[in-house]
Amino acid sequence: MAGIHECLQKKRDESQKALTQAESHVNTMLSRWDVEDQYIAQAKSHFAIDNQEFINYREAHCLFVKSLGASGIGNALEIREYACIAELNYRRIAQLREAVSQFRLK
Repeated sequence: MAGIHECLQKKRDESQKALTQAESHVNTMLSRWDVEDQYIAQAKSHFAIDNQEFINYREAHCLFVKSLGASGIGNALEIREYACIAELNYRRIAQLREAVSQFRLK
């Protein structure tokens, strides 16, 4: 079970790093977006709120998923949580990529 735990811990960490990079990419794309500055500022403000809401959702959802393990033995509960975090992070990355994929840039 320790091997699975370490693997999923690594996947969680890798997904978090990839998510941070995706968020940075979105901010770069927003800065280069070919629209008036007021719309860029508005989108960046909403993106910051969106990021915080995603974190809140991910924490709540993965705690719920973890709790479904009831009295799991050993690292079973953490394994459930790590897998959940990685999965949601990768889904979020895909959503962010899609959101800015059609931008016209300056």
